[in-house]
Amino acid sequence: MSLSIAYPLLSRLAVRQVARPLMQQLANRTGGSISLSMRHRASVIYIETTREHDAEDFRPEIGAALPLLGTAAGRAWLAACDDFERDDAYAWLQRSTGMSLSSLGALDVVSTAMRDLHERGFCMSQGDFVHDVNAIALPLRERVRGDLVILNCGMLQHRMPSSKLERKVGPLLRKTAQQIDQLLAQQQVEPAR
Repeated sequence: MSLSIAYPLLSRLAVRQVARPLMQQLANRTGGSISLSMRHRASVIYIETTREHDAEDFRPEIGAALPLLGTAAGRAWLAACDDFERDDAYAWLQRSTGMSLSSLGALDVVSTAMRDLHERGFCMSQGDFVHDVNAIALPLRERVRGDLVILNCGMLQHRMPSSKLERKVGPLLRKTAQQIDQLLAQQQVEPAR
């Protein structure tokens, strides 16, 4: 999905306006890039992103597509979605790659992601998509137009190793997600499923 095609859809997603100030606070506090994403076919697409004013090289852009299996955001989506949604994502993965789920390692990735989401409260990527970027991600509880929305924080490895990202940023990411969910529920921005 190109940004020009996606822009009309993105401009109607009020979750972006609700979440942005909280995302910016988190970016300023952690020094990371904070993003919201939603699934599209075999990818997750950034629908909002913010970063610390002087953040270094890692600068995700709105409309960027990321792989489901290789990113914290994609893994969080796969761990939190329902069986029907996951089966649809699997079909798109197979169609887009021409490979079986076992060849892709999809079932192992999803199993690990589900365990991580249950035990840690978020999923991780340690240089799996961009070699020098660690990321953590989790789903918002409130769905937007029936779709899961994922909140994630990505950071250059030299700024924060994965153990510190998990320990220091993980709780802040969970708190930010709770605050966004509360605002969405209070304002009933866009109806949940």
